[in-house]
Amino acid sequence: MKPLTFLLIVLGMMLTTCQDEGTYQEIDLSQRATYEDLHPTEQGDGHNKPLMLAIASIVSAKESFSAYADFIPYLEQKLRRLVQPVYTRKYREVYDLLEHRKVDVAFVCCGLYALGKRHDIMELLAVPVVNGDTKYRAYIIASNTSGIEKLEDLQGKTVALTDELSLSGCFYLLYGKTRNLISRDQIVFSGSHDASIQLVNRGIVDAASVDGLIYEEIAARRPQDVQNIRIIEKSPPFGIPPMVIHPGVSPVLRRRIQEILLHMHEDPRGKSILQRMGIEKFELPNEENYRTVFSFIPDTLAP
Repeated sequence: MKPLTFLLIVLGMMLTTCQDEGTYQEIDLSQRATYEDLHPTEQGDGHNKPLMLAIASIVSAKESFSAYADFIPYLEQKLRRLVQPVYTRKYREVYDLLEHRKVDVAFVCCGLYALGKRHDIMELLAVPVVNGDTKYRAYIIASNTSGIEKLEDLQGKTVALTDELSLSGCFYLLYGKTRNLISRDQIVFSGSHDASIQLVNRGIVDAASVDGLIYEEIAARRPQDVQNIRIIEKSPPFGIPPMVIHPGVSPVLRRRIQEILLHMHEDPRGKSILQRMGIEKFELPNEENYRTVFSFIPDTLAP
C-alpha cells in the first residue's frame, strides 16, 4: 500500500473518531438545502422568493459553525423574508452556485472572492471585524516531530491543505514562497482548517497551511489541540473572508441586507449571535484589502 493511500485511510478514520468524541457542537441540518439537491431559483427579487445563502463548512472551525443556525432566523426576521441556507462542502460548489445564480449571497474565503470577482459572479457585501481587524493571515504550521523548522524543510514532507480554492488553506502555500518545493503527491486535502490542525497536532501529516484566525481560536479554547505544533510562517495580512453577493441581486435588496448586517451588533440578540460566530460586527468592505490576494491566484486558474 502506498504511504499516501494509507494516510488517506487514517485521515478518514481520524475524522470519524473526532465526530464521535463530541468535541464539536452540532446543529440540526435536517431542513437544509445541499449542493446536490438544490434546484435553480427563479430570477428576480420578488418579496415572496427566498434569499438563498451559501455557507461552506470550511469557513470556520466546527465548534463555531452552529452559530449560523441562529444567524439565519435573525436575518429572516429583520429582512421579513425567508432565508434558505445552502450548506456546501467545497468552495467549488459555492462558485458554481453563484455562477448559475442558484444562490444570492454567500460566506466565502478571500481566495474564492478574488476568483469570483475576476469572472464577475460575485461582489463584496460586508466584512466581519474580528479582534478589531478586517484582515487575517495564513499560518504555515508543522508538527514538532516533523523536523520542519523553515519553509525549505517542507520539501518531501506530507502537507494538509483545506480546499483547492482557499487562499489560506491552499493558494498561499502552493503559489507563494514554496511554489517549487511542494509536489502534488505530497498533498492531502482535509476539508477544513480545524481538521488540518488536528492532523498536524497528531503527527499524521507533517505540515499544513491554515486560517490564522481559526488556529488562534482553537489555541485559545483548547491549547492541547495545538500543543504539538509550531508555526513556521505567518503570511502578510489579507482581507478577511467576506460575505459576497451576486451582481444580479437588486440594489434595493442589497442595501437592505447591508443595513441589517451593519447594525446587527447594536441590538442584544444580534450582538449575542455575532459573539458566537466570533465576530464583533460587520463593516462595509474595502476593496483595497483584497488586491494582494490576486497575486496568489494564477491567471490560468479556473474552477
